[in-house]
Amino acid sequence: MTSYVNIQRQFFDAFVGQTFKDADKLGGGYILVFLYVNVMLSKLNFVEQRIWLSVIGILSVVMGMILGYGLCSLFGLFYSAAHTVIPFLLLGIGIDNIFVITQTFNTLETTSTPLPLAERFGQTMKHAGVAVSVTTFTDVIAFFVGSNTLLPGLESFCIYAAVAIFCIYALQVTHFVAWFSLDVRRQNAHRDGCLCCYTHKNFKSYDFSKGSLLNKAFAYIGVLITKKAVQAVIL
Repeated sequence: MTSYVNIQRQFFDAFVGQTFKDADKLGGGYILVFLYVNVMLSKLNFVEQRIWLSVIGILSVVMGMILGYGLCSLFGLFYSAAHTVIPFLLLGIGIDNIFVITQTFNTLETTSTPLPLAERFGQTMKHAGVAVSVTTFTDVIAFFVGSNTLLPGLESFCIYAAVAIFCIYALQVTHFVAWFSLDVRRQNAHRDGCLCCYTHKNFKSYDFSKGSLLNKAFAYIGVLITKKAVQAVIL
């Protein structure tokens, strides 16, 4: 009796095991980051909370990751156990772009003269788009430089990460910004942040929900650092 090893089946089982072995941790991480994004983007009232915009922000990262994985697989790059780290890496890098875009919009809204919505987003992307592009292309170039290695696993890892980072960037400056503009229109119409079909009549923002705790904290830190005693302690 002669037995033969099914290499194709073994490769498929190994691929599935490597892909889904950290699925529970990945899901938990994305949920925690969603809660954090929602807290940072929203305000404590029914209209100015941004639950669905937070969902879109996380979704843009997931879609960019899937698109990047698909393109790399299309060109025959293999997937190894080391690649399971990439989704966590992409989550941190991708969420950063969301904060840059939204914070730039909020800053321009409070410091510049009122403009039509389209021009406001044009000014936002004029400033935030440059910052996001510089940081993204720095990451992409760094990973592509890292792919010039003799180790096939590391080479594949770097290319997967570089392509996925660029895909996330492309989705966030298009897909996320489009949904962001719809969310701003929702707020201007005083529609509920969770149930968009419901309109709050005579809505007024609470005083405690105005502004950002981080803005206030860093404004205080900026003033504190200028004092000579604090500078001496830091130096």
